[in-house]
Amino acid sequence: MICYNPFWETLKKKGVTTYALINKHNISSATIDRIKKNGGISTTKIDDFCKILNCKVEEIIAYIPDEEYCLAEKEEFRAKTEKMCPCRKNCCHQSICSLTERA
Repeated sequence: MICYNPFWETLKKKGVTTYALINKHNISSATIDRIKKNGGISTTKIDDFCKILNCKVEEIIAYIPDEEYCLAEKEEFRAKTEKMCPCRKNCCHQSICSLTERA
């Protein structure tokens, strides 16, 4: 799976906002939305980002094998639900707790 975490880190490091990408560099909000959802973008867009941010491709995208991605998703889900329900037993979030125990 292609992941855009490096893109967000590069934006922060370079001090560029998504607002600037959209309004100053004419990147569509749909492209930003696809990146937020780890959707596909064209190599032309990747090239545009590299030019705008003066960076390398690996500062925009990374490849994560599906198995690692699935494990990371499970851990992220578990962490979010633990914040909502720290006891994870017989509480008002019982359905959430039972989901995390299966994950």
